[in-house]
Amino acid sequence: MTYPNQPFFTLAQISDLHFIGKLTEKGRTHYLKQFGTKSHAFNKVDALSRAFRLIQHPRWGKPIEVLMATGDISTDGSTKALYTALTFIECQAITDVNGKPLATGLNKQHHQRLVLPGNHDRYTATWLPKQVSSKELENIFSTPVKYPYVRGYRPSGSTNKSDPTLLFIVFDSTLDPTDPAFAWNRVARGRVEETECQGMLDALNNIKSTREVESIDGGKLEVNYDKTFRIVLLHHHPKRHGRGLRAAVKHATSKMENARLFIRYCFDAHIDLILFGHQHKEYYDIISPTATPDWSPPSDAHDIYYFCCLSTSEYSETDNGFYLIDFYKNEFRVTPYHWTGASFIDQAFISRPYTRPTF
Repeated sequence: MTYPNQPFFTLAQISDLHFIGKLTEKGRTHYLKQFGTKSHAFNKVDALSRAFRLIQHPRWGKPIEVLMATGDISTDGSTKALYTALTFIECQAITDVNGKPLATGLNKQHHQRLVLPGNHDRYTATWLPKQVSSKELENIFSTPVKYPYVRGYRPSGSTNKSDPTLLFIVFDSTLDPTDPAFAWNRVARGRVEETECQGMLDALNNIKSTREVESIDGGKLEVNYDKTFRIVLLHHHPKRHGRGLRAAVKHATSKMENARLFIRYCFDAHIDLILFGHQHKEYYDIISPTATPDWSPPSDAHDIYYFCCLSTSEYSETDNGFYLIDFYKNEFRVTPYHWTGASFIDQAFISRPYTRPTF
């Protein structure tokens, strides 16, 4: 395939950052008093910021216009950890209390990012981590507390409603703490209720009717609904990866309940792309409307692509990374960046590009 020199716009997905309160943390397998939780590693978040600077180099690079962080921003849900993550994502230069430079951040402001919770962001400070009722992430990152919500994006400077528009549908897939589930299932399982799925349909139908959507920066965008590309963001995996006993056990303790129902609603909503994390593995595939034999999909339903993002900065993972997603006129291109353990800027993350046609 032949690609133009510059994409129409560029997104980045990071996931499972697992921040603790100390930015310069070298990494711990078990974080403080919480059983089984793990911290971020400073060398990995530092390499991430260097990779972003290289991608966006003014001479040969391109701007990352929207940053998507798909959950587990912190490892313990604490206010301090979430503020550390906010500082790293939002600031360009990070200093200590004495003004000494510590690192550079991603420099993505409120109107340039979408941040959503994972199961770790709903944890308590007790020794046994479990999901509880909390809106700490939403308060710190100033994001909506009611899910799902829809935000629109069009390239900077575009005021023509006939131009293609991205619609982001953001879900909170963390487990409802009032659910009478077995306590161990509260650690990592997720769920999206049917009322939330219907909420996605209602919101999209409203946009189609009014031809207007709230933009990431809080303003209003006029849209041609037929020229929208619909992206669902959530933390838990509606489609899992791996086979065998180990994968089955992990699936039982960290699965997303109601996954099949959620996928059916995605077909009804004509979703194009689903992005998530949680499994700390890089994988992708296509979901066909005919994949579920006991269900009659809409006559105009099309395939849905889905991508699971690696953990971007958790200390104990040997394979970390993130996605860069470029949109062109008739296709989009997904480039995974992988951690190599090297300290040099041009070797910290290695790009393995591959392409998929658009819809």
